[in-house]
Amino acid sequence: MIDDGELMKILKMVEEHKVSIQEAVGFIHSLETQGEKGGNIKKVLKIKVFDKQKSQQVVDIRLPVKLAESAFKFIPKDTLEEMDKTGVNTEELLRILGSSDIPNMVNFDTDEIRVEIGVETT
Repeated sequence: MIDDGELMKILKMVEEHKVSIQEAVGFIHSLETQGEKGGNIKKVLKIKVFDKQKSQQVVDIRLPVKLAESAFKFIPKDTLEEMDKTGVNTEELLRILGSSDIPNMVNFDTDEIRVEIGVETT
């Protein structure tokens, strides 16, 4: 498990543009690997966005679930409320992330984009 202080330092470096998001994910992954005992299953939150106009994937994000759970603390309240209005129940999403039985959670389409959100175990 990652120490909250270490996680906050990494997030602060991203905020200050000292490291990229990809580098931060690498740091966090390293910290998780160091703290784990062999054989533990890791869960990764996957978010993919496809641009229908261009027929291509424009976003491919993979975050350790523990980081994703922590990241919710930094999402502004009005953004969470907007997510809830569009049908993404953020409280249920957090509950599912913490459970051991995780389905391919959300797929939705608009005229312009397709979003796929799921979790994989490694």
